[in-house]
Formats: sequence, structure tokens, C-alpha cells
Amino acid sequence: MFCLSSSPLVMGFTRFCFGLAKKTLLAAPMGGMAAAAFDAGPGSLSTFSAWMGIMAFAFQTYFLLSGYADMAVGVAEVLGVRTEDVFHSPYQADGITDFWKRWSLPVAGLIDEKTNTRIGVALTMLIGALWLGASWSLVLWGGIHLGLLALEQVTGAKAVYAGFPKPLRVTITFFILLLTWVFFRAGSILDAVRFLALMFGAGPSSAPTVALLDADMLRNFNTVHFVLCALILWAAPNARSLLRKPASWKPLFALGLLALSILMSTKESGAPELVRQQKQALLIRVGGEGNEVVHVAAGGWLFAKADIAALCGRGPLDSTRAPTCPQSSVDAMLGIAARFKKLGLPLLLVPVPTKTMIYPEHLSPEKFDDPVHHHDQLALHDKLRAAGADVVDLAPEMWRLKLRRQVFLQQDTHWTPDAMKIMAEALTKHIRGKYPQALKSLAETPIVDARLLDRASHGDLVAALDLAAPDAIFPQEQVTLVSIVGMDPRHDSPVTVIGDSFASVFDDPALGFAATGDAGASTPMKAGFGNQLAVLLNQPLDVIADSTGSSISAMRDFIAQPDEQLAKKKLVIWLLSANTLLACR
Repeated sequence: MFCLSSSPLVMGFTRFCFGLAKKTLLAAPMGGMAAAAFDAGPGSLSTFSAWMGIMAFAFQTYFLLSGYADMAVGVAEVLGVRTEDVFHSPYQADGITDFWKRWSLPVAGLIDEKTNTRIGVALTMLIGALWLGASWSLVLWGGIHLGLLALEQVTGAKAVYAGFPKPLRVTITFFILLLTWVFFRAGSILDAVRFLALMFGAGPSSAPTVALLDADMLRNFNTVHFVLCALILWAAPNARSLLRKPASWKPLFALGLLALSILMSTKESGAPELVRQQKQALLIRVGGEGNEVVHVAAGGWLFAKADIAALCGRGPLDSTRAPTCPQSSVDAMLGIAARFKKLGLPLLLVPVPTKTMIYPEHLSPEKFDDPVHHHDQLALHDKLRAAGADVVDLAPEMWRLKLRRQVFLQQDTHWTPDAMKIMAEALTKHIRGKYPQALKSLAETPIVDARLLDRASHGDLVAALDLAAPDAIFPQEQVTLVSIVGMDPRHDSPVTVIGDSFASVFDDPALGFAATGDAGASTPMKAGFGNQLAVLLNQPLDVIADSTGSSISAMRDFIAQPDEQLAKKKLVIWLLSANTLLACR
């Protein structure tokens, strides 16, 4: 009797779905963990996270390559072409030679075993070069494996630890593979050596950011995926063995994997709206998991993942980061400061700390006594000061303020109106003491009117989660804004404020705090940082705020003006997120 589940079409479809699930549901999450470990800056990576990161990369590499192989085998079976398996549970190998027999790339069976393993190493190196980029560390990885293969061939396969029980031989082999994978994944030999040193506890002293990365490694979904990968690798049969005998449940299970893979692989830009929104709501409710942009922390606190990554990453002053974080990004900032110094125009640079720096306790159970700075942050401040900028770090002031009142919105990347006003007061004191020449006499008091505006918003981070019914999970946050009438910005003011969304969050209605029903309105609310600072300084200011970017382009346009225009200015205040100084963009 004909059995539908045994037809080549169904068998091939089932195999294809298993491969897609490997790639999407297993390799992708492991890749995120590996990237976090290998992109970590000095002091941010603990020995624990280093081992988690390299194991995650080992899992990622296998599930990615074997997933693609399963998909190719599945397509071939649908077309009626019988193919050989490429992977045979390679992490169950009890020796390096056995590993390469099991990790048999498409040349298997065509030539002798010795040549076949060498070609397998070469093909894996080629895949690594196309995937991660060519590097000498990748060449060294290939040389190490060829050397280990030669050693086993000279001494006899598994001879070094042949007398050990098989589980111990498998463990030792996997340990050796992990050490070699470091060279495969690292961008250079120096990076690989540093990573290996961290794995054995010989790295630099830990920074406060190490607690953030450790906590991220152990968050709910990472732990579940990590354990699931380990169980599949060492406790479950491989795809060929599992699918060898037809059974009616296997195609149905494959359909479930296909649906789940499509659901989880959907990107924010291309997914059907309903699918995207329902998926995200389910992830938040079941596992407290955000998306590629938002990290969901305990107690309903939301954080921007870009801020966490920048804080724990290598940073702009790390020379080993050159391929992806060019030194010119730092040079641009220093060049802007030098341009102001040459003009004799004071530049007051005000980096606003990110929520991650002020509220790290929502991301890690560790105790924090001070704001969390990136290891490059204070050194970069010193470089900017040496180039001519007056840098005022608000982090200590905001940390002290946090002990008395909330300084960041729970579901937004920005500060609260109270924190903004108090920071404006702190800057006013600094400006009056250091730049009196830029200010008008206190006797000249403009007439202003202040109005209180009660507003509510879910916050930009809830908006980034793109939920169909955000109120069901995240209530709106209530704020009271002080709208200033009679102190509108003036381009001819001797004091210019250039800022990003921290300057305009309570001024630009598009950022979420417009009156109910007026979200599309363009009339400024006049409650932003520039308005508050203008009242405190007793004079209108020239305010240039970039609500959607980092304000660097606005600053470049400003300093591109003719010298005679810039000579009319007495002080330029540059307010920007501290993340802008750390992230390389």
C-alpha cells in the first residue's frame, strides 16, 4: 500500500524543514551569543561569558552548515536525486580524525580518506573566509587542524587518549575543537590569543559592564536555546537517522517547524503586520523577550539594545576594531573640537548618559555603586578636552538624582522632564561661571509664560516593539511638561544649542508626547531642553535639534558656515547621547 509519508516529495520536504529549523531556530540565536562575546570590549567579557560565547559559536557553525546541507539534501530528494549526508554528528567524535570523517563536506567518497579530510579543512576555511572574512587567524586554524590530523596519523588515530572511556574522549575532542574555533571566529591572531587568555582567566581586570554581559548570556531565551542545542547534539539522533523510517507524524512535525521558522525569521520590514505583532506579543508574555531593537528587562523596564551593545563593546579607541569601527569616526569628533578651538569659539560638549548607564540594576542582579561607563568613555572625554572641547559628563549628577527621583522613562530611551530640567539647571550654573561673555545681563528679563501640559505616551521603545495592542502589556507613562511661551528659538542668538532627540523629546510631537489625537501635528510643544535652558539663561537660544539622528550631521552643517557667520556666536552647546561617542557610526 502506498504510504504518503514515504514518498520522495514528502521525505524531501520534511528534510528541508528540519534544515531550515536548524538554521533559523538554533543557529541564529547562538550567533547572537557568539557575537556578543567576540565583540565585547576589554573588561566586559568574563571567563564564563567567553566559554559560553565560544560554545555558542561551535553550535552556530554546526547548525548553520548542517542546516544548509539538510535543505540541499531535501531539495535533491524532492527532485529524485539521492545524495550522501554531509554531517554525521561531528561533535560526538572521539578524535580529530573522527571529527573530520563526520564533518565530511561534499567531496566525501570521491577520493582517499587522507586527501578527503585535508580538502574538508580547506573547504571549511573557504566557507569561513566568505562568511567572516579572510584573516591570518583563519589560516592558523587550518594549520592547527592539519597538524592535529598529521599527529593522529603518525601516532595512530586516537592514540593520545585511546585508553580513556569514550565519553571522556568525546569531551576532550570537543574541548580541543573549542580552542581551535577561537582562531576561526576571531578577526586576528592577536584577538584569538586575547580571547583564549580570557577563557583561562588571564584577561584584564573586570569592568562593571561584565555583569551586564554575563546577565545577557543567561537571559531566558539564550539559556533555553543553549540547552536545546546541547541536547540535540549529544542526546538526539541526526536528521538522517531520525527520518530514515517514514511515519505520519514526521511531515506534520516538519510543517510545524516550517511555520515556526518562518515566524521567527521574519524581519520587521517584510513580515505581515498581524504575524509580526502577534509573534512579538507572544515572545514578551512567554519569555520576556524583546526584538532586535528592544531588550525587555524585569519590572517592565525597556532598554535599547544598541545602547547595551555600545556600552559592552570594544569602543571607538580600540585599534583592533579598525575594520568595523574606523579611527576616522573618532577623528571626526576630534576634528570638530579642533575646528572650534581654531575659531576661538567655545564648544560645550554634553554627553547624556544612556538609560543602561544609570539603571544597570534592571539588567543584572549585581550591585552598582556608580554609573556604568564604557572603558573608553573617560579617555575619549580627555581626548576631546585636549582638542579644545569643554566636556561636561552628566552621569554622576544623574546617578545622584536617581536616588531621589526617576530620571529615565521606563519605556522610552529618554530622560524624564524633571531630570531634563535639573540637568539644565546644572549646565546653567556651569555656563554662568565659565562663559559669562555669552550671556545677557540678568536685568534684561524677557516676558515669558509657562503652561503645564499633562501628556501620556507608551514610549519609543514600546513603539519599536510594534505591538497590535500595547496597552495590554505596557501602560502609557504619564508626564507633566512645562511649556514655555515667549522664549522661542532665534537664529541670531549668540548661544547655539545643537542636539539629538534628548534635546527635542518634549518639543517635537512626533516623538510621542503630543496631545491625544494630535500625534501628527507639527506645532512644537515648547517644553524641550532648549526651552528650559533658555529660561534659566534668561535669553532666547538658537536651537538646532535632530530628532531622528545623532546630531553629528547637524553639527557638520553648522561648522561649515562661513567664518564671519560663526564669529557672531559666543558659545555652542552640543547635547548628544553618550552612545553617539561610543558607537562607531
